[in-house]
Amino acid sequence: YYRAPEIYLGIKYDYKVDMWSMGCLMYEALSGKSLFSGNNNFETLKSIFELRGKPSLKFLKQGQFTNNYFK
Repeated sequence: YYRAPEIYLGIKYDYKVDMWSMGCLMYEALSGKSLFSGNNNFETLKSIFELRGKPSLKFLKQGQFTNNYFK
């Protein structure tokens, strides 16, 4: 539940994904609930994009696994 969208989509990433994970962990520690949850990668990505909004086409084109989730 703590992975950034870049990880799911196979996009080159940097330290920002660690900040994403830390934010998710802090939210869970303070609220007792997972910020983004799902039974599989698709559902978790859906949860992320429902809260954060649709990702840009430029962002999606960078992912080597984007076609696994978007058509």
